[in-house]
Amino acid sequence: MGYVPPPTPQYGLEEGPILLKDGRTALLRRATPRDLPLFVEFLKRLSPESLRMRFFSPISPEKAAELLLSAKPEEEKVTLIVLAGEPPRIVATGEYVRAKGEETAEVAFLVDDAYQGKGLGTLLLERLALLAAKRGVRRFQAFTLAENRQMLNVFMESGFQVRAHREGGEVEVEFEILLEEKAAERFEWREKVSTIASLHPFFFPRGVAVVGASRDPESIGYRVLENLIFGRFQGPVYPVNEAIGREGGTVGPLLAYPSVESIPGPVDLAVIAVPKERVPGALEACGRRGVRGAIVLTTGFTPEEAKALADKARRYGMRLLGPGSLGLVHTHPEVRLAAGLAPLPKAGPLALSSQSGTLGRAVMAYAEGMGLGIASFASLGAKADISSNDLLQFWEEDERTRVILLYLESFGNPRRFSRLARRIGKKKPILAVHPSRDPLVRALFSQAGVVRANDLEEAFDVAALLSLGRLPENGRVRLVSNASGPSNLALEALKEGGLEVEHVDLGSTARGEDFARALKEAMESDAGSVFLLFVPMGYASEEEFLRLLGEAEGEKLLLACAMGSAGVRARVLGRVALYRFPESAAIALARAWAYRRFREEPLLFPDFPDLRLEEARRLLEGKKRLSREEAEALLLAFGLPLGKENGLTLRLRAEPHPLFGPVLTLLLPTPLGEQALGQRLSPLTAKDAQELLKPLEGREDPRPTRKSSSASPGFWRSSRRWRRWSWNSKGPRWPALRCALRIQSPANPKVKALAALKERKERERTGLFLVEGRREVERALRAGLALETLVLGPKALAEDRLLARNAPVWELSQEALERVSTRENPAQVLGVFRIPQRRLEAVRLPPDPLVLAVVGLEKPGNLGAILRAADGAGADLVLVAEGVDLYSPQVIRNSTGTVFALPVFPVKEEEALRYLKALGLRLVAATPEGERLYWEGDYRPGVAFLLGAEDTGLPEAWKEAAHARVRIPMRGVADSLNVSVSAALLLYEALRQRRSF
Repeated sequence: MGYVPPPTPQYGLEEGPILLKDGRTALLRRATPRDLPLFVEFLKRLSPESLRMRFFSPISPEKAAELLLSAKPEEEKVTLIVLAGEPPRIVATGEYVRAKGEETAEVAFLVDDAYQGKGLGTLLLERLALLAAKRGVRRFQAFTLAENRQMLNVFMESGFQVRAHREGGEVEVEFEILLEEKAAERFEWREKVSTIASLHPFFFPRGVAVVGASRDPESIGYRVLENLIFGRFQGPVYPVNEAIGREGGTVGPLLAYPSVESIPGPVDLAVIAVPKERVPGALEACGRRGVRGAIVLTTGFTPEEAKALADKARRYGMRLLGPGSLGLVHTHPEVRLAAGLAPLPKAGPLALSSQSGTLGRAVMAYAEGMGLGIASFASLGAKADISSNDLLQFWEEDERTRVILLYLESFGNPRRFSRLARRIGKKKPILAVHPSRDPLVRALFSQAGVVRANDLEEAFDVAALLSLGRLPENGRVRLVSNASGPSNLALEALKEGGLEVEHVDLGSTARGEDFARALKEAMESDAGSVFLLFVPMGYASEEEFLRLLGEAEGEKLLLACAMGSAGVRARVLGRVALYRFPESAAIALARAWAYRRFREEPLLFPDFPDLRLEEARRLLEGKKRLSREEAEALLLAFGLPLGKENGLTLRLRAEPHPLFGPVLTLLLPTPLGEQALGQRLSPLTAKDAQELLKPLEGREDPRPTRKSSSASPGFWRSSRRWRRWSWNSKGPRWPALRCALRIQSPANPKVKALAALKERKERERTGLFLVEGRREVERALRAGLALETLVLGPKALAEDRLLARNAPVWELSQEALERVSTRENPAQVLGVFRIPQRRLEAVRLPPDPLVLAVVGLEKPGNLGAILRAADGAGADLVLVAEGVDLYSPQVIRNSTGTVFALPVFPVKEEEALRYLKALGLRLVAATPEGERLYWEGDYRPGVAFLLGAEDTGLPEAWKEAAHARVRIPMRGVADSLNVSVSAALLLYEALRQRRSF
């Protein structure tokens, strides 16, 4: 995958609200010396066992508090605390400590007994790792008691590649904190689980209290109660009115209560509709009652006052929608919730959110009029707490939501929105309307895969099409029409949207049967979608046309335009989206096709592991200006050498933006000054970088320059097409436009050198080996192997070039590629890597490791399959004694690149035995003459499985060294299994016994 962008919390990385696994809220911040009393109170609440687990021996709370808050002068220490409750008190703390200048820091946590299992240890580890990485720390280590399984599980399940070493009763844990894909996924999963849990009381409340319920039909409290009752909410509703409740009176048919705290039944959600000055008291009462969610309809709060309301709610573990919200709607048949000023609409696949309450009610009515039902709706109001970012995560997992439509007036955290939208948009479409025409907003939506509409009407045009649950199968559309004028309007809009049109003109005299025949042919064609355009000309009626649409068969996306029809601009009729105007339909289809392309494109973030960040920090430390030499050294630390001759000069300007973060602008010099070619937001995917460079296609340097005598033709790639440009022998001025050496002849010496790497002797002589296939190259890069040369075939994709990092790029003709490759159908991406020099003694194994040792294997396919099984079963170490070369192309191919992910070492026979004996593991030999069946052994303690080749078996020395010999039963005529199958059976039996999946 390459670079993995760090998670972006909704609030500050080291200070701000957080969510626990059960959905309750808390506050995270840095600890200060003034927190000593809070620490002492926290430690006094803990059990002696919890203190012993953290400090390894008995200790007083006062002494422990001083240790947690103190730091030595030569140390850098960061301590975070989590506060919850009213008044706030510490419920968890975490810290990392490192000697100044070191790349390794020690990390530790302590969590209140009552808050165990709520994800606080994982959350603190996540935040500390992100903070430490920004400060130059590369790895964490921790020391814990072996019996402290809870803390060990936090590390093992973090997503980091953890190495553990046990000595006596203690375990030392160490892991790199530079973010990888698995760790990022774990962070996002934790955040999503917590967010969904926090919103559950809003969408699935067991009971709802209406604070400010009234008998006055004109009051807001009355209307809220009316919508809940007439919407047939499936739980109890409790009117809260102090005056009526004290008298034991009713509001409508329901008994009223004087306060939320007097309600006897379950109350998860409160709708607050009282005057502004009474809202804080109402929130406090809800918090004391244990209400989990509050919707504040009251308006008139300043941003500071709204924030104070959210802070008050969080202190009680409660989430807040509003203030100034219209309410929330959920049409699930088991809920039927209309908690606010909007009545319950017709159920459907659309999820809506809007900051404007009045606008939200209007768009729900519009959606219902076009036959597009609502799954849920939330009016955000002032967004003091709950935002569209939270709702997106709930709707991501909501099975009833098929399309998400957001009306956004402002962004709270656009970087987090972008990250969420990129992930969620791969599952279901997100449409957005934003009143601003700011190019940064356009860039944000484009990069995040959000389908942007220019206005609400266009948004619903697109939503109608996407709600059908189908997308264009490809970029070809079959347009069937009976009028040339409207067809021309549709043709232009479709082509402008990047679609290839097959136009079938039936003529103005076309009848219903002509449309039916053309529709049947279109649905059976290879077009990805079908567009029927009907204009009433007197030969076919609109009723016939609509009946034809209702009877249409097939799986293709079908949309239609019936010009002259009455009603709203777009309608959903069964499996068809029907429009009044051809341009509306064409634009909707173009948006659907763009979304289809986004879903299919991988999110590839280019990685640059060879950046010398510490060197760059030293150059910048304490300086406001750099000399030319220092500036060149700084650029070189980032892999950006300065060109010495004239070439295509570009400038990529990076500017901080208070809301959007780093903004990248590509500038091209012209005789009239610099021209901005495009803007993008950080971080860039491979596609973002390609789109940013796209305007350069076919351009030449506009400045009059003297052509260098060393200039020679080079190529750079954009939109999957090669364009010629002038470059000189020292390469292009901007490294992103990397030049490729193009090789046509299979007899070229470089091709011969690549082909020679298929032989083991050449690999051993040069210390290089060949990797074939994009997936395998990516896995080698992810494992940190040094790429010497990237080799691309003629059909390689543009983004494959980004794998090169700073390595040379060679493009081979198909004939040359076939000479190099070991495959019948050569891969289009290959890499020449340096064989890593690793020492077996440096391997750190976890307690009770699972090890596999094989000897004498001669078939690369067998070894590759064994490595795949070892990777799948989670083996901690694989030893390969003698036999096949670990870096054979066939081994790499059959292992699908897992050879790079595993700790696997080529060793001598004697060395393998010495090492395994020194580890003190139980050695289990797999032989046909084994005394026991393989499933009868106990593989829960540390174990090493010994296997030999099928024809020669295990050496006698290995058999004699084994503590046990096991066999695999054979019922047929064959006397043995393939060695890779035997290895898989043993490894997965160990996995089954350990239940570590």
